[in-house]
Amino acid sequence: IGGAKAAGTDVCVSITGLAGPDGGTAEKPVGLVYMACALKGQVSLARYQFKGNRGKIREQSVMKALDLARRCILAYGRGEELPKQEA
Repeated sequence: IGGAKAAGTDVCVSITGLAGPDGGTAEKPVGLVYMACALKGQVSLARYQFKGNRGKIREQSVMKALDLARRCILAYGRGEELPKQEA
């Protein structure tokens, strides 16, 4: 929500995680990605475990984040709650 306010936008998408190739642990393996979409004061969260090299993990992350934003915007437009946590 803070990102959207700071940017003066209605929607904000954020992504964080480990794309590798290094830095992974048993608790936080390479490919673990969290993302969120904030829209008009509501937030939708998602957690994914992607496979592949650094480039593929980043590509999959961006595609899923854009899809999350799309689904949030559609839900908001229909007057529904944003999608809940997904894994």
